[in-house]
Amino acid sequence: MTWDELREEAFGEIGINPTIFYEMEHEDYWLLHKGFFNKKLSEHRLIRWGVTPIVSAWTDKFNPYNNMPLEGDDKLKKQISEANKNKSFVVDERNLEVLRRFKAEKK
Repeated sequence: MTWDELREEAFGEIGINPTIFYEMEHEDYWLLHKGFFNKKLSEHRLIRWGVTPIVSAWTDKFNPYNNMPLEGDDKLKKQISEANKNKSFVVDERNLEVLRRFKAEKK
């Protein structure tokens, strides 16, 4: 990234005041840069999940990860897969009785 591109990003896209930018340490700017783009990525993920049910109503082959890919999706898919593998639930006595009745009615 050139100096001009860095200033363009800082003043334009991120919106830092030039005076504040010139007083910042390099490390502080890069942390701000990382946080800003992580926030943008989170916003894009929210938009994607908001659009998914709308588009899914019109087509049955819509996969948000394939049709609207974002940076870091591989890691996110892996985390979701791991979470689904480890899913378990506890059934208390009251719910267990309801489950038994439901199964009995199905027979």
